[in-house]
Amino acid sequence: MEPRSYVPDDEIDLRELGRTLWRNRLLITAVTAGAALATAAASAFALPSRYEAKALLIVTGGSSANAGAPISGAKGRRRPERRNCSKA
Repeated sequence: MEPRSYVPDDEIDLRELGRTLWRNRLLITAVTAGAALATAAASAFALPSRYEAKALLIVTGGSSANAGAPISGAKGRRRPERRNCSKA
């Protein structure tokens, strides 16, 4: 007997691959959407809330007469008066 030579079929039929993907498009979409929702839900509940604030203050050289002036963003608001609550 003569040994048979094995030649692997290493060609990829792109049309058959495209048909297979097209036939299973709903399953692929459902699995992808489910994984995305599960990841979003896990990250929303598992990660701690983190809040961050930044501020930039620019102090310019001015006269001491402006020391009690309101900040430019607070125009029109009155500063609360200080009351002396100590009993004499």
